Amino acid sequence: MDNATRRQLLEQAKASNFQGDILDVFKAYDQGVNILEQPQQTQVFNTPQEQQQGLSNIPLSQAPQKAIFPNTSPRFNTKGMQFPIDVEFRDQKTNHLLQSFKNVPPGIKDFGVGPHRGELVAIETPSKQQSGGFKKFQNGGNTSTKQIRKANNLKKNLLKKYPAFKNVYGEQGENLNLIKDKNYKARDYGYGDIEFIFPGDGTVTYGDEYQYTSPTPDKYTVVYNKKAGKGDVYLDMLHGMRNDPEYMKLLNSFSSTVKNARGGDMDYFYNIDLQEGFAEDGKERWEENYIDAILRSELAGKGMGRRSKGRRDYRMERKGNSPDIQEASDRILNYLKQTKLQNGGIKTYKSLPKY
Repeated sequence: MDNATRRQLLEQAKASNFQGDILDVFKAYDQGVNILEQPQQTQVFNTPQEQQQGLSNIPLSQAPQKAIFPNTSPRFNTKGMQFPIDVEFRDQKTNHLLQSFKNVPPGIKDFGVGPHRGELVAIETPSKQQSGGFKKFQNGGNTSTKQIRKANNLKKNLLKKYPAFKNVYGEQGENLNLIKDKNYKARDYGYGDIEFIFPGDGTVTYGDEYQYTSPTPDKYTVVYNKKAGKGDVYLDMLHGMRNDPEYMKLLNSFSSTVKNARGGDMDYFYNIDLQEGFAEDGKERWEENYIDAILRSELAGKGMGRRSKGRRDYRMERKGNSPDIQEASDRILNYLKQTKLQNGGIKTYKSLPKY
């Protein structure tokens, strides 16, 4: 901001009898918002204490139309909120939109963006859909009776096959929504045919061109099109298992085993991706994705998984796997299937079971 703009804002503040801190005006202006134009409608939360309090315990009638959180944390919650909100996370320097969420209900414990190199600014606004709460699609987003029946049967079968899923998704899968949506077209923009969405992560943004909004932002959601199969749904459900402490112990052990066995490969491919611009979220996130790919290649079911002649990408991923990696993945599968042997050992799988 140049001096001429500062003088202009100062004069505007005097003319409008602005009672707030002029530094808030400058900071908001740098984010593309002139709060002097509507001082009663915009509020800036600068300090950690102000940002922690946010809009909690404020009735809708007293809430600002826009709440700005500069230099903020990448993770938010709506605990103590009395109304649903829309949230945008932007790069503070470039104002580039990183992630947006629509109709986030009160009580969500954690949502936001992944690791980001620059400083973040978050902008909250009361959701336009206040009456009746956040929007839900009829029948959970599935558009036909046949789709509803098939999705419910798949969920029932996966919970029966892998009982540990119940620790996260509920005894009857009540915390999970499976949606087969022919209109889910992330592939057209260079992404895949399936997406796992955590509770609170209402809208997923793919670059600047395509968005998908979960019809059930209060639940774990798996949306997929006809090109994704049952095995893809099963593997994507592993993302939610990160909220199971016992599963995380096994996953951390598996991660350490992979790093010990394939650390050289990981460093080599990370440096290549870094040079080509595919590691913008940082090394930790890149390693997480790499290890996830190894685990999926091991746990993929019959026709795709270990020692099978199925999907070529999974066969390629497994080429560098050691017996230690295979044993660590077997421990995870034992846990998912809740397999308990009398001698305390683990069951090994030459080829993994069908779904």
